Amino acid sequence: MIRLLLITSHFPPEISGGVGRPNSLFRHLPSHGIDVEILTLLHKDSNYQSDKIFRTSSLNSFDPDFRKFYFWFLRFINKIIKICGGHNSLDIRWLISALQLLIKKDLIRSYSCLYVTFPSINPIIIALYLNWKYGVPYVVEFRDGLTFEPLVKMSPLQTFITKYIEKKVISNANSVVTVGRTISADLSVKYTKNINTVHNGFDASAIFNNVSESELNKELNKNNKLTFVYFGNITYSKPRDVRFLFEGIKCFLNARYYSESVQFIFYGRFSKHERELVEEKGLVGAVIFMPPVNADMMAKIGRCADFLLFYGVPGDRGFISAKLMEYLSYARPILGICSGNEAEEIINSAGVGLVTDFDPQSIADGIEKLVQTRTNFKFDIAKLLLYSREAQAEKIYKIIINSKFIMNHKVD
Repeated sequence: MIRLLLITSHFPPEISGGVGRPNSLFRHLPSHGIDVEILTLLHKDSNYQSDKIFRTSSLNSFDPDFRKFYFWFLRFINKIIKICGGHNSLDIRWLISALQLLIKKDLIRSYSCLYVTFPSINPIIIALYLNWKYGVPYVVEFRDGLTFEPLVKMSPLQTFITKYIEKKVISNANSVVTVGRTISADLSVKYTKNINTVHNGFDASAIFNNVSESELNKELNKNNKLTFVYFGNITYSKPRDVRFLFEGIKCFLNARYYSESVQFIFYGRFSKHERELVEEKGLVGAVIFMPPVNADMMAKIGRCADFLLFYGVPGDRGFISAKLMEYLSYARPILGICSGNEAEEIINSAGVGLVTDFDPQSIADGIEKLVQTRTNFKFDIAKLLLYSREAQAEKIYKIIINSKFIMNHKVD
């Protein structure tokens, strides 16, 4: 059996989109004969402790002892390192404590392979060191681009050092995985190395949870209106111009007689500017802002909706929100405002909706076409399940066992 140490900065009980993939691999890889243990950050919630989860101190505020002097001293040193070119996600306290745990307890010699994830940069630095010191093979996964469309702005010096680290970690990795073909293509060209693409996913069980007609009307309070539902903060993860979206809705309502029969419901946190735009466009009543809901309620509402709205990032090639995968599990028609993004390929290949460009007329035409053809969507469950967490884990299992030298790595 392969013993694998998965090193990640994002793991439950942290609440973020970043925990889904590592948690999924921890749950599903053992069914393929891979014994998975986790190295991650210390957390004050003791309910998430396990003999297969190693947690060490970090510079995050949810670390139980973050108020100690040592914490503030290392935070100061960490700040200096960042100014001198360190990556923005660098956590020197976690690097030190994680390596101390692995080396002092001699844990590293018991693993056949490491699986390390970005974000953040800390796991890949740990992998580089352990590969150099002990020759342990590793698979590296990029769930965002390190230097390809980075999520955090970097100084020229940070960019230079980050490119060097990226080159070293990819060159020494036994296999490289990304969540998008655009990122894979970029890394393949830069480093002339085969890069594997495994998209994000959803739990397969979610797709088989049906919602009754009475629940549908109760959850959305539809009053016989067709509903377009959007989940999430529109401008939270990356800035985008929301005027296109609301102008497109206005264009659709003005050109048709649907103003009394179609409603657009947004669940999340929204800015004053977004609310003012709705008033300015005369969309009050047609567009409704609702507070965010938890995952279970989101799934129920999503499966109740007539249509789902997905709003991408104009000009962004590689970023695919994990929200799109959750949308797939609801098995409802999707209007993807994401032309030119990789999300367009996923929506089209799964046959789950229509894709428009980011201009108002294209959005209005897409809404109109979706309303007119809503009965034409017959969802192919087999296609949707290709994007499940279970299918994702199986692909990564094959990548791990096919990685050069991993099966031949000697365990002392």
